[in-house]
Amino acid sequence: MILLHGGLSSHRAWRGQIPALINAGYRVVLVDSRGHGRSTLGRAPLTYELMAADLAALIARLRLKRPALVGWSDGAIIALVQAMDPAADLGPVYAFGANMNQDGVRPNAGDAPILKQIGPRLAAEYAALSPAPDFAGLSRAVRAMQSLRLHYDADAVARVRARAVRIATGAHDEFVLPRHAAWIARAIAGAELEVLTGCGHFAPWQEPAAFNRSVLAFLETHGRR
Repeated sequence: MILLHGGLSSHRAWRGQIPALINAGYRVVLVDSRGHGRSTLGRAPLTYELMAADLAALIARLRLKRPALVGWSDGAIIALVQAMDPAADLGPVYAFGANMNQDGVRPNAGDAPILKQIGPRLAAEYAALSPAPDFAGLSRAVRAMQSLRLHYDADAVARVRARAVRIATGAHDEFVLPRHAAWIARAIAGAELEVLTGCGHFAPWQEPAAFNRSVLAFLETHGRR
């Protein structure tokens, strides 16, 4: 399986998941999205389509056959965009905390108190990993992508195809409206919807046991191959 982290994060976001997934017998591939972690940003504006193309290139380079994708936030969006590609040959896709357009964002999401806790952690991990750290520059690129280049309607989302799809959300997500997760699930033929009770947008960090149970139950239900 490939784990896809959220905006301004890195492969380190999954430290609470890797042991559980490996112990369950999965081969785990960690990715730093373009501009994040150890990956360079390049000169092109960040878009979800560009990062989905990066993902497709990685799958081809590693010769992975029908990999499962587990995405969180921006990583979940990247997974779903990749699954819109008719040429993609994917296993199960688990998308947590995704929004596919601005209608899914809570009003004043940028003022969520949790950002004061999470922001310094993201900045510190980026500084430790990036070969040419410019957190302010990356933040501008990510915010532009999230606000100006995220505009998938129901027809676009309906193009998502994978072996199985679960749209998951925290009942108390600080950024994405719960009804938006339900909208995504309705738009994708055969998709499942799961609301993790007692969890917010950062469930993989704050409630790793509950998040891991959800991911593993989904993957076991839909098979490893």
